[in-house]
Amino acid sequence: MVFKSMWTYPYTSRVSEVNSNYSMIKQTIRQKIRQRRSQMLVHSCLYYEMDESIVDDYTWQKWADELAQLQNDNPKACNIKFYDSEFHGWTGASGAFLPLKDPNVRGKSEYILKISSVT
Repeated sequence: MVFKSMWTYPYTSRVSEVNSNYSMIKQTIRQKIRQRRSQMLVHSCLYYEMDESIVDDYTWQKWADELAQLQNDNPKACNIKFYDSEFHGWTGASGAFLPLKDPNVRGKSEYILKISSVT
């Protein structure tokens, strides 16, 4: 699948499990920016395009604000060839205007929704 090469965030069936696993791994700033961009794309697609949600609004906003801060503090680290132009000037205010109809975003969102329902 295309997703393995384009999407490196290791989603599991439990979002909290991912968060705890990732907090144990030291990431570079570029990796963290990529992770947060991926989360913004997927969870915004789930919310705005598919009328689904697997993270609460507080968590989404926390991630969005962290991404905005990372990008503002590290502008040179933002050129990662992963939706760079779409996240240029990101404020974290809304994910509604991201490329949510992009086939890669939609496919990854569908996959995440599917595995999140597995208990």
